[in-house]
Amino acid sequence: TDHIAALPRSGLPLLWTADLPMATDLVGREADLATALELLQRARVVTVLGPGGVGKTSLAVEVARRLGHDLADGCRFVALAAVEPGEDARTSIVDALGFSVDANGVENAFAAAAALDSLVVLDNCEHVLDDVAEAVERMLTGQGPVRILATSRERIGVAGEHALALRPLETTGANASARQLFMDRANAADPELALSPETMDEAELATLDEILARLDGLPLAIEMAASRLASTGLEDLLDLLDDQLSLRAPRRRVEPRHRTMSAVIEWSTSLLEDEERAALTEMAVFSGPVGRDDIEAVVDRRTYLELVPALAERSLLFVERGDGAVRYGMLDTVRQQVRNSSPCDPGTSARHAAHFARRLAEVDAAMRTVDEAVAVVELADFFPELSGAIRWS
Repeated sequence: TDHIAALPRSGLPLLWTADLPMATDLVGREADLATALELLQRARVVTVLGPGGVGKTSLAVEVARRLGHDLADGCRFVALAAVEPGEDARTSIVDALGFSVDANGVENAFAAAAALDSLVVLDNCEHVLDDVAEAVERMLTGQGPVRILATSRERIGVAGEHALALRPLETTGANASARQLFMDRANAADPELALSPETMDEAELATLDEILARLDGLPLAIEMAASRLASTGLEDLLDLLDDQLSLRAPRRRVEPRHRTMSAVIEWSTSLLEDEERAALTEMAVFSGPVGRDDIEAVVDRRTYLELVPALAERSLLFVERGDGAVRYGMLDTVRQQVRNSSPCDPGTSARHAAHFARRLAEVDAAMRTVDEAVAVVELADFFPELSGAIRWS
């Protein structure tokens, strides 16, 4: 051990299933779980992507539970959230893997890890991506059986990486997974509530659906809100969501960045470069998903071509594709945080109002032609922008 990285401290699997971080039951992630398990059958590194609070860690923990007993060396969970930006995350990874660092540094430890028949879960990688990329590349250099499952708000950026992007839970429809999660967590907080579609009338379900929409279908936000129902009613909870960023985690022992929705989003925005942060502030002027023409008219062409894709890669914008076009949107929780911390420049708001006034005039004219049906659909599409422009005006 003076010359090579030490062997794992135990001949037992590196991590038993019972030693994984505590996680609640997954709701509405059956398809994502199946995809993750399938990807790990053919790829050595899989990164679960998504915005803060979307449930990346919970999915990774469940994957580890499913695979742990089938691997000779079990699973190892490496929590990177506590590593400060600028710290050497490689040594934290080596320690969590059960190896020691010899005189040659971490290289031998990662080389030894490559030979493990194990799933290594690297959780919360976004703030230490350079170190994580080096660790992953060194572990994958050999032909060993080790597999890597990472969670991050953006890709690690290594060869052979497969990405699984998590979207928020579905918030519309009688069987919406967001509904199921809210009821499950609310009943856990107070069993006397006994919430179910059968015990709630139409008005209550409509209020619940509005709550879920306001929370963007984010599992963490839903859990925070559901825990409040033990001491308040649905209508009161909806009123409280005028400031959904103040929602607090129901559990005491959570990472500081997961204690409030504001902290969740601040964690992401703090990792941005100055020009990316400025672009995010400008994009917050929009109320819904918008396309290239809208962004170039209100912001500028360079922002659309360079900065907006970068923000999407960091899970601060989401992408909609359809009819050959790409549109970019922002979750309401992110938008509120951005607007609270960096109010939009009046010039950007003025360009936004002028641009959509022009679009409205064009649609208004088209509604008096044979293209009326198409114009009505287009008007409905950018109606949220008109509402925003009127409020600003």
